[in-house]
Amino acid sequence: MEYEIKLSGTPFDDGSVDLDQLEVIAQHLHNIARGALQMRMFGSSYKRGRETEQIARALKIRLRGLSPGSTILHLECQPFRETLRNVQGSLFQQAILEKLPEETPVSLVMESFHDALNPEQSGELLDKYLLKDLQSFKKALVNEAQTIQFSNRGSLPDLQLRLSDFNRLKNIEEQTPNPQPVV
Repeated sequence: MEYEIKLSGTPFDDGSVDLDQLEVIAQHLHNIARGALQMRMFGSSYKRGRETEQIARALKIRLRGLSPGSTILHLECQPFRETLRNVQGSLFQQAILEKLPEETPVSLVMESFHDALNPEQSGELLDKYLLKDLQSFKKALVNEAQTIQFSNRGSLPDLQLRLSDFNRLKNIEEQTPNPQPVV
C-alpha cells in the first residue's frame, strides 16, 4: 500500500528534507508501528527482547520518493497478510487479529494517533508505552508552525499532527495507569 507524509510549515517547503529529520521520522514510525502491532497481537506494546525476523520484515516501510508542494514523502509497505503468516497472537484479541491481515505498519501508526487524539475512541489498543512512543514523534516537528499530514488515498481518514496535539497526548499518557503484571 502507498502512503504520503506531507511536511508543511518548514523553511524548506521545496520538496527537500534534512536527513536528520528523515531519520527521526523513520525511527519513530517504526517504533510506533512495532508497539501498535504488539498491542494487537499480545495485548501490550512493550515486549522484551529482539524482534523476530518475521516481525522485522512485516514492519518494513520503504521510501519511494519525494515530491515538492511542501515536502511529500511517498512511502510503501506490504499488508500483514503478505508478511505475517502463521504468527500466533493473543487468544483474547480474536476480533482484532481478524482485521490485522488488512493492516499495514503505516495504517497502525495512523490508527494509533486517531485512537489517542479522538476522545470518542475507547483507547483499548493504547497503553502507556505506546502513548510514550506516540509522544516521541513530536521530535519530527521542527517548529510550532510545522504540520505533518498522513494520507493513503482515502481508505483511512487523513491524519494531521501539530505540536499542540502532542500536549494532549502527554495529558492522556499521564492519566493512563502503569501496566501491572498479571499472575
